[in-house]
Amino acid sequence: MNRTFDAVIVELKPGSSGGASAIPAHIDLTHTVVIIGSRTVLKRASKFMQLVARQKAAEANGKEALSLENYLEWKMGEFVKGMRNGSGRNLHPMLISAVERPLITRALQETNGNQIQAAELLGLNRNTLRKKIHDLHIPMKWNRSAKTREA
Repeated sequence: MNRTFDAVIVELKPGSSGGASAIPAHIDLTHTVVIIGSRTVLKRASKFMQLVARQKAAEANGKEALSLENYLEWKMGEFVKGMRNGSGRNLHPMLISAVERPLITRALQETNGNQIQAAELLGLNRNTLRKKIHDLHIPMKWNRSAKTREA
């Protein structure tokens, strides 16, 4: 069953408390999205909700669901805009390491720390992977004991 939801947005100033008390008593919390936080949190939530709305509109019009490429383009657009508004330099290496580190970490988690399998999964040479692990300061603490016990 499709339900519509109302939204209540409450901005909290840093250091204040009691955001939930600002919600009117007549609001049905089972059918309401409540977002409480600082202006920064509310801006991020708003952008995420816009992305979800675009996704639903695309699906309703029979268009393809949001792809990883589109999502990354959207997220990197925010990052680039923030860097441009600041005094950001060397954007390319910064973005590559920001994407590469979680990608390698996830591949290592998926392979229980097996660097040969992770390198294969990523399409890298094992020595290249080892260098990236070192350069990106990726911790190598994996739970091999659980796998050993299963054998």
